Amino acid sequence: MATPSADAGGAAAPTEHRPALVSIGIPTFNRLACLRKSVAAVLAQDYPNIELILSDNASTDGTREFCTALAAGDRRIVYFRQETNVGMVRNFRRAAELATGAFYVSATDDDYMDPRYVSACMRALTTEPDLVAACGSWVLCRDDETIARGAIRVCDDDPRTRVLSYLRNVSFNVAFFAVVRRSVLERLPPMPTSFAGDWLRVSQIAFLGRIRSLDDVVVRISTGGASRTPRNQARVLGLSKLVGLFPKTTMVLDTVRDIGWTCPVYASLGRRRRIAFALHAGLVLANRFRPSPVRAFRRFRSRTPS
Repeated sequence: MATPSADAGGAAAPTEHRPALVSIGIPTFNRLACLRKSVAAVLAQDYPNIELILSDNASTDGTREFCTALAAGDRRIVYFRQETNVGMVRNFRRAAELATGAFYVSATDDDYMDPRYVSACMRALTTEPDLVAACGSWVLCRDDETIARGAIRVCDDDPRTRVLSYLRNVSFNVAFFAVVRRSVLERLPPMPTSFAGDWLRVSQIAFLGRIRSLDDVVVRISTGGASRTPRNQARVLGLSKLVGLFPKTTMVLDTVRDIGWTCPVYASLGRRRRIAFALHAGLVLANRFRPSPVRAFRRFRSRTPS
């Protein structure tokens, strides 16, 4: 907020209005080439009041020098470096802890926002004060080639319906990149170290309120990265090899546990309704992950000698 100054007649000049501060956190580790593009996309946002937090997980590839120089020349940037690698999830948490804005965006070092992304989401949040978050649609890219695109709808009035709808339809988790009210995030526990951690996080947010999905702005999600294979994702998260071998089973069990008794967000349901809801959510995911007979037959045919 600008400080009022006195004019020639001694009266205070009107205070300059600045829109709410939006903090954008990017945790990173040894991804300098991707990070440069991701940071450029954030700094190109047309929203006039942003804070970019770079949380470096003890990178060894020149990330430190890049971020230090960048922060020295742009006061919108906050750079923090972990002394040692603390793991992906703890680094995500640290970026959020350093945020000072009234709104927060979890970003990554290899995905890229449209220049109008933050302003469009903030417009939706300002227009609809009952929204807890707003996000764009997603575009899956390999290099500069668009492979697929889509969106997520989490705007039902009933909290349980929102969560179940999200779990039925989420694929590339663009809602994780939503602009979220900080007052909502403060009601959540720390992000869990789980194979389904980002899905659990958005489910928690969706239970607390509606998430508006916008079609006119996108997040460009890159193939590869930590999630390029289940085994690699489990390794990066510090989880057992069994998790990488059975990722879908793990996601079902983690979802049932988080809703059923771990996460305090769902406590308002009461014990019985909470357990019933957790089992329902687990069944929704299990049904999604059930092998398609057509796909199973095609795999069988592809492995059968002609």
